[in-house]
Amino acid sequence: MRLWHYKLIPILDDKRLIKQHCECCAFRKNLYQKGNYPGCSKDTDISEIVWYHLKILKEMDNRGFRYDKNWHIWLWRGKNMANFLEVKNAESVKCHDSQYLEACIERLKIKGYELTALNF
Repeated sequence: MRLWHYKLIPILDDKRLIKQHCECCAFRKNLYQKGNYPGCSKDTDISEIVWYHLKILKEMDNRGFRYDKNWHIWLWRGKNMANFLEVKNAESVKCHDSQYLEACIERLKIKGYELTALNF
């Protein structure tokens, strides 16, 4: 599983959007200690993951999806997990640079997405 570049979140299909939500939940629950994922490294600060997850949740709200609204709480890690002690406010995911955006766009094109009018 990969975290798609945050600028592509609005154009992901419903299936991929839900998968992104599930992946973010897993990161937050397990503090992403199970290895590297494309679009995120072990060195990525948890506040960046939470920031990205909030972008996913906003898009899910736009599409009328239902989910546990506690995920909007920065310190939340799930029903059976202790909350984070401290999370700082992130502005973006550092590894989501323009090079990573281009790589994600190419992967989506291969998967059949029509990406002709992207304005970032």
